Amino acid sequence: MHFLDIIIPEYNCPQEYMIRLLNSINRQKNIDFKEVGIIIVNDCSKIKYKKSWFKQRYPKLNINYLIKDINEGQGLTRQYGCDNSDAEYITYIDQDDELYGDSSLFNVFSLLKERKKVFAITSIYEEVYFENKLYYKEHSCFNFKSLHGLFIKREYLKEINLRFHKDLRQYEDIYYTSCLFYVTSDFDYFNFVSYVWKYNEKSLVT
Repeated sequence: MHFLDIIIPEYNCPQEYMIRLLNSINRQKNIDFKEVGIIIVNDCSKIKYKKSWFKQRYPKLNINYLIKDINEGQGLTRQYGCDNSDAEYITYIDQDDELYGDSSLFNVFSLLKERKKVFAITSIYEEVYFENKLYYKEHSCFNFKSLHGLFIKREYLKEINLRFHKDLRQYEDIYYTSCLFYVTSDFDYFNFVSYVWKYNEKSLVT
């Protein structure tokens, strides 16, 4: 059983995105990687990775690569990963994003283990293009209720029966986090950046 499972919904993910994301996990310092699991869920996409590729390139990461039979969208793909987790906490990372820096997981682990809240939200950086220049916009943990940078106790999700809505293909994360914040008062703010919301011109949200 891992302390944290990182759940990654994947659909036709270019290899350079997958490498960038897994590199951001692989470079984390001062943590025991035996406490970290990575669940990548292929949402019946055309691109399929070989499990041997993960093992050869990232031998210290505990990667579980799952392939679904039908395409259901990001929400139910995240839910599939959550249902296949046995970790104490889970977090979600999109395939085109990454962890920030090399101490994000150490900082998160330290406070989660100390405070033992049912969930915690961190700050994130959003990459923004403006006039052909790349900027980083910070979304503070105190005013940004996003699925990004959110760490949740898995048993608590089962306790409140919170799942991604089966009929939502867009803004499914807003529904999910809104329900979580609405029913919960025992959560924590971690006032540091743990996540980079990378710019992607093909993103529907962008």
